[in-house]
Amino acid sequence: MKKKLTRILGVALPLAMVLALAITLLPASTPEAEAGVGTLKFENIPLLKYDDAGDWLLAPNTDVGVIATTAGGSVMFAAADITDPNNINTLLKSADGGYTWTLQTGFRTTATTAGDNTSIVAIGVSPEYASDTTVFVATEDYVWTSVDGGTDFTEDFVAAWLVNENITDMDVTLDEGGRLATIVGTIDTPADFGDVYVQCPSTTGMSWQEQLIGRDVLTVAFSPDFSSDECIMAVTFNGTDTKLELAFGSTETGEGWGESIGDAELLDGRTSITTPRMARIAFPDDYDVDSLISNIAFVGLTAELAGNEVGDVFKVVLETGATSTAIDLNVRGVLALEPTETNIWSIDVSGDAEAATIIVGLERWSTVPTPDYYLTYYSTDSGDNWYSARTKSPTGGDRTVDADDPYPLIAGPGAQTNVLMAPDFATSGVA
Repeated sequence: MKKKLTRILGVALPLAMVLALAITLLPASTPEAEAGVGTLKFENIPLLKYDDAGDWLLAPNTDVGVIATTAGGSVMFAAADITDPNNINTLLKSADGGYTWTLQTGFRTTATTAGDNTSIVAIGVSPEYASDTTVFVATEDYVWTSVDGGTDFTEDFVAAWLVNENITDMDVTLDEGGRLATIVGTIDTPADFGDVYVQCPSTTGMSWQEQLIGRDVLTVAFSPDFSSDECIMAVTFNGTDTKLELAFGSTETGEGWGESIGDAELLDGRTSITTPRMARIAFPDDYDVDSLISNIAFVGLTAELAGNEVGDVFKVVLETGATSTAIDLNVRGVLALEPTETNIWSIDVSGDAEAATIIVGLERWSTVPTPDYYLTYYSTDSGDNWYSARTKSPTGGDRTVDADDPYPLIAGPGAQTNVLMAPDFATSGVA
């Protein structure tokens, strides 16, 4: 029996018009009909207001960006554009699984004082949050740390990256000593490249160490087994190609890329992707780089080539030798039969590699092309087949039509959909 998906959290949408953070994580109710394949639904409620204490039940006229949750799932953090309509640089916190949200004014005050008004690109929550209450917020320029659950923040380090570099992503994990480690990726001006930077107490001490990847970086991730294998990953590009790269045991000094596991080039058919804009990495629950079955990473990519989008979800089989294999999973098509290009804004995975559930959020929405673009898609068989929320999908977004694009779109920040599975997704079906 296929897993029933009872909720999806698609939060990068104007919340005055659509479902909200507080709604999609409500306890699951009995549906009118079982949410089987192709009938994934979103729940909507009337617009509510925030109270005098600053608790947001539904933030009106707001775009919401990245989201994160603690291991227990009751505490959540999200980025929004409440205080600055031009940037998603406000931090929200929920302590009740998404029912209500509190504006974390300490973050915005501290960042603004430091001259950082850039957008939040990633939020990382300590795996030991229940005991250390530590949360990291990465903007385009800084990494900020709170050790009191998001009330007060300090700049994590005077930027090791150059002034021209912008942070694109961040990940947080525990090192071999059980201490918090952080990784960020950056891009630079067209004349130069960004890098990967790691701060890991067991190898770099309290300093950031550049990893000398020599390419611009779209996303980074620690291996799920980082405490034992010291593996870091990054999706990178250099104007010629786009690749997933891995390095093992070298965070202290940098380098080591491609020495143990080959790079995997992400291709549009047989054509190299030269102008990517966004990527994210996710792993199956049984990830094991030494396995012949679960040596898998999933990559969601947003990219354009000759004016056309060429992104998609890729299943990367990590292999020793010169190269690893990246399989285009054709989110809106049929694997190996109906090639499609679909720009992916976010991705999350639950379950083992052989039959993982994958949920992705898209960058835009349109019913003009064939197949249609919906805002979320999911697979229950590791990407062999994909289904969308056709009967009731998240709505809203800026109905902006690009004069150079043949498709009437819901586009822009209002359609960039972020998805997140609950920590107990395997049993609850809540995302």
